[in-house]
Amino acid sequence: MFSGNNTARGFYSFYEELINFAENGVFILKGGPGTGKSTLMRKVGETAFQQGYDLEYHYCSSDPFSIDALLIPELALAILDGTRPHIVDPQNPGAVEQLINLGEFWEVELLMTQKEKIKILNQQKGFFFRLAYNHLLEAEVIKRELQYYYQCALNKVGWWPFFRETITRAFGEFTPPVKRLPLIRSLFASANTPDGYLSYFGSILQGVKNLYLLNGGWEIGKAAFLKKIAAWGISLGFDCEKYHCPFDPLNLELVFFPDLKLGFLSTRSFFEYWGLTGQVLDFDQFISFKKLAEFKREIGLAEKRLTAVHEQAWQKLDQARSVHQQLEKIYFPAISIEKLEALGEKLVNYFFKLSQGD
Repeated sequence: MFSGNNTARGFYSFYEELINFAENGVFILKGGPGTGKSTLMRKVGETAFQQGYDLEYHYCSSDPFSIDALLIPELALAILDGTRPHIVDPQNPGAVEQLINLGEFWEVELLMTQKEKIKILNQQKGFFFRLAYNHLLEAEVIKRELQYYYQCALNKVGWWPFFRETITRAFGEFTPPVKRLPLIRSLFASANTPDGYLSYFGSILQGVKNLYLLNGGWEIGKAAFLKKIAAWGISLGFDCEKYHCPFDPLNLELVFFPDLKLGFLSTRSFFEYWGLTGQVLDFDQFISFKKLAEFKREIGLAEKRLTAVHEQAWQKLDQARSVHQQLEKIYFPAISIEKLEALGEKLVNYFFKLSQGD
């Protein structure tokens, strides 16, 4: 999963929310590229996994092979990358959150010799990210055009009975929990990455018992439906995980109720479903395809433009990653591996003691 994303609204972050699920300790790592943040998190994660704990790896949307955060729910512990763009400020510094400055482990003199190159590379990386966000914003403009055509062909008669029938079928067999505040999380199940659109639906929905697939081209209707489903389940007291759309994070892509193993997923043409199957909710039933056919040419052209700008956005993210990798090659030789490994051992020992109840 992802706690941050490259979207039409720029980089969109939910990293602050991780602190709410790690009351026993949050380690916020500060440091430059290639200074071992992801390596440290993998080391702690491997140790916790060997001890039988479930893990939540939160991957980097700008480099999906890198980890930006690790949450161990059972221990209520987290480690996360607190550098730009996912800056996280401590809420209870020292008592819950610990700041770890990896800058203490590098040779400043060595980096100073590369100062001008570092500055130029950072400027280039920022430029490519801005271009990517511009393309994603352009994509949202095209989507609004497409939705106009669908709205022109829309017949909402039957929409409310359709919604009520669905919630009755989905929630009818469940008894609301004893009155308490439900746990609500905001995350991303997919991301715009340098490798294109990437999703983790398979791992998130592992073990799901009831999955509803929202099918059809009426995206506005599906987005509204997901918001209402989330609000309905929360009003009944059920814990809810809201996975936001990586293109427009104000909309939802997946709503999952973990205790019920119940999910609602909005489909897209380029989704990878990892073998997921479910009950199809057909939103095309509210569309007059005879009316929609009047816009056949415009829809075809808009879809081609949409595909092109998505590809351009992902290409710019790939160029930003390439520049970032050049920065890593500069910083890595300046970091003290011995000190980094010692810090890793210290963190592992701390987590181990906490797991033993010490």
